Amino acid sequence: MLRMIGSFIFKVFPLFLVVYFLPPALTNAKIIYKAMEQRVAVLYAQHEMNLIANAVITNYQLTGKFPANLDEFIRAHLRANDKDRDITLDRWGKKYIFEVNHNYFKIKSSGPDKKCGTGDDVVVSGACS
Repeated sequence: MLRMIGSFIFKVFPLFLVVYFLPPALTNAKIIYKAMEQRVAVLYAQHEMNLIANAVITNYQLTGKFPANLDEFIRAHLRANDKDRDITLDRWGKKYIFEVNHNYFKIKSSGPDKKCGTGDDVVVSGACS
């Protein structure tokens, strides 16, 4: 009888461990995946914004002016890898913000929370001379 109970526990215990520990592990995996997904989106946004900044600098060196309209400038000078995507929008579907101060500029994205002025905003700065 003890042998049967021991055998039963030996077979059921691993199942108990899986049932008890798997749901929290899956929840943690979802949280980790979501955080990684957001980080990758931020990296993509930074990359795209760097491409825009390099085009702005090159244009400034050729013309001596910053673009008057960033959306038109992006459409004229850059192509999207994804043909269905509007390249004038950031990864979260918001317009880029373009600020110029003398020979310095900033390109801003509102980031994952889609709100400007919060801690997750993505900013790329540049200088032209």
